[in-house]
Amino acid sequence: MTGKGRNMVREVFFWTFLLAAAWQDFRRKEIAVWIFAVSGLAALILNLTERTFLPYFYGSAVGIGLLVAGAGLKGAVGAGDGCFFAVSGLYLGLKENLRLFCTALLLSGLYGLGIYVYKRFRYGLDAGKETFPFLPFAAAGEFLILLLDV
Repeated sequence: MTGKGRNMVREVFFWTFLLAAAWQDFRRKEIAVWIFAVSGLAALILNLTERTFLPYFYGSAVGIGLLVAGAGLKGAVGAGDGCFFAVSGLYLGLKENLRLFCTALLLSGLYGLGIYVYKRFRYGLDAGKETFPFLPFAAAGEFLILLLDV
């Protein structure tokens, strides 16, 4: 959601969902199913009341693609991340959800590279299989998108 033409109700619901999911992912490396259920239902109701369902439904394709990829990659992509982007698509639409995903992917990639380089040169360890939560990078990415208004 960029600064252009934002719906304040949609934005408040989305940010609540984003921060709750990112916090749980950071603390527990998993997100409670009820967060997806409540947030998804709120997004569906919001879309139906605004009569803007179809464009936001397409936004869920990002999450559905991640769920399919996660199944094919034997869990390399977490199901929680796929569910998150499926629900966030209902708030953001395809273009904005794709932007959020790419920004989060870039930020997490830079973080992962930093961890790898640090552990490799500091301790001589191979940190190639290091795992870390992804959704905090989605929160940082959305904040960056909002801040830069891109």
